[in-house]
Amino acid sequence: FLSGNYKFTGSTGGVTNMGSIVANNSGYVAMLAPEVRNEGIISALEGTSVLAAGDAITMDFTGNGLINVQVDSANVNALVENKHLIKVGGGQVMMSSKAADGLITSVINNSGRIEADSMVNDGGIVRLTGAKTVINSGEISAKSSATKGGSVHMLGEHVGVFDAGSVSVNGKTGGGSILVGGDFQGKNSDIQNAQKTFISRNANLSADATDSGDGGKVIVWSDEITRFYGL
Repeated sequence: FLSGNYKFTGSTGGVTNMGSIVANNSGYVAMLAPEVRNEGIISALEGTSVLAAGDAITMDFTGNGLINVQVDSANVNALVENKHLIKVGGGQVMMSSKAADGLITSVINNSGRIEADSMVNDGGIVRLTGAKTVINSGEISAKSSATKGGSVHMLGEHVGVFDAGSVSVNGKTGGGSILVGGDFQGKNSDIQNAQKTFISRNANLSADATDSGDGGKVIVWSDEITRFYGL
């Protein structure tokens, strides 16, 4: 790591946080393993929190900042799960795995809270991407009480917002962007399209301008079956 080699391979176990992990402002927290679970608190205000599942993972840095993570190969039981709280202020949260061909056990699951809210700048960035199955039954927010809302992407082969799960990118001067299962009409080649997408009856997706300005963008898409019952 100190020599600049940011590719990590060979892990066969799992990593679980049941306590409190706090990074300095604009710092980062990275939990990397075939199975990654957060059951405690992860805080990296204005920074980056990464939970990535696989047996080969590469992280990209610019200066002292972590800007991206890529899962190069995944274990058949790859799992990323947040059950409690991840908060990054106006920073970014990345939960990532890689769908292995023919396997259905690559899962990203948020049943807790993910907060990328800002009181000064635009809302932050939340990315749940890459797995066969991407599920949110908790709360995801990238709101701004000062300017525009941020962005939330939930992308995989099977994507769902279940129970009373919510995603909010509200902003004082404008709403942000929510992509669940793909971009507009599935035509953005840079955004993965889901095969099946489901939004439950009690789920809520919100991209409002809370003071004045335009609402944001909310896209729910799949190439095969889309079921939207929420708000």
